[in-house]
Amino acid sequence: DVFRSIASTFATNHRKMWDKTQQCSDSQFPGGITNGADWYNVPGGMQDFNYLHSDCFEITIEMGCCKFPPARELETFWLDNQKALLAYAERVHTGVKGIVKDNVTMAGLD
Repeated sequence: DVFRSIASTFATNHRKMWDKTQQCSDSQFPGGITNGADWYNVPGGMQDFNYLHSDCFEITIEMGCCKFPPARELETFWLDNQKALLAYAERVHTGVKGIVKDNVTMAGLD
């Protein structure tokens, strides 16, 4: 599954996310990932809209247990997430790429 693989790339490169002893106290995320719909439901959210109206799938990354970490913790927050963010960004090169063309005219198809 592409999304599980991409999510695992982030989680396994994070300093703490993959380690269940380091996860937020109330979470049970094997390998640091979960199906968001299984975690909490947001009907009519941006992910629903993008999926229904633009055939776009999204991944939400919860980067820490605290939504608004204090300024004194930002350096640690960055160090926890830096390698994971870079590994995640590198995954942009994964998948099928190319242009579908008409067999006769070789014009790109809409």
